[in-house]
Amino acid sequence: MNRFLMFLAAGALAVQAAPSPSFKRDALPFLEQYCFDCHDAETKKGELVLDELTEVTPENFGVWKSVWEQVALKEMPPKKKKNQPDAKERLRLSSWIVDGLEQAMKEKGGFNTHLLPAKGNHLDHDLLFGELPKDLEPASTPARIWRIHPQEHLVRLNELINKEPEYNPKAPGLRTRGDHISWNNQGEVKVYYGLDRIKGQVGGSAAYAAAITGFSPILNTTGHHGLRSYPILYSVNGAQASQIARHAEDIVRFMAYGPKIEPYQFSGKLPEKYKDVDIRGTVESLFYKEEVMRPLTPVYDLVQEENPPEEKLRA
Repeated sequence: MNRFLMFLAAGALAVQAAPSPSFKRDALPFLEQYCFDCHDAETKKGELVLDELTEVTPENFGVWKSVWEQVALKEMPPKKKKNQPDAKERLRLSSWIVDGLEQAMKEKGGFNTHLLPAKGNHLDHDLLFGELPKDLEPASTPARIWRIHPQEHLVRLNELINKEPEYNPKAPGLRTRGDHISWNNQGEVKVYYGLDRIKGQVGGSAAYAAAITGFSPILNTTGHHGLRSYPILYSVNGAQASQIARHAEDIVRFMAYGPKIEPYQFSGKLPEKYKDVDIRGTVESLFYKEEVMRPLTPVYDLVQEENPPEEKLRA
């Protein structure tokens, strides 16, 4: 698998990011203005010294986690202080600390406390329910979709490999873009590769069902099955993670090249070598339309590069 496929298989698709957060820009000004008066090396109120802090590390993890909680919950600076940060300042520092905690603890068990339901109040309610400041863009990332079902991942993956019809108000019962994947005849929920391109097969419906390839949902839930209110409550074990990576590679390859088939499968005529062979239920038994049906993306060109630059991968 070249670097591009590894990148996608790891789930690292992202939009072009803003400049990376930094301690000097996002944290130090806040600490200097609101914290050092009580928590520098001389005053160290509550035995807490903050003017020696720099970037978040595993060693100072506990201190930064405490700062994050105190600032996010508006417990610090104390309410009796007249000099108070506004919602944007608190959000900027909180976001920087959380990002730092995630990076610092990546190889040491991880940090996901901020994703748990109990930490919902750490999001400033003025920003959540009030009018947003003019220069603050509203959040629109997947991380803000708190209530989500595992099958939603199938819907999104399906849109990468199959063209879905737009909603037709004259036929509201027909499947349309964004609809959940329905059960097949065997009672399974699966996404199939190139289902919209198949035009025929050798054998009947049972053989057809056995021949088409696809994948089922892999995400499970911690503790019990069913809908959970927060994405962090879904989990996968090692075997499931391997399955997800393998499916990711298959999806990227399909996006680039389409179905992996032989030339005769476009013509609908079996070659001589298969005339006396029962190929029912195999991938060789399917026939496909010649026109490209899957969504067109720039993936094909990127797959040709052994080591595409980071900018292209994140574009």
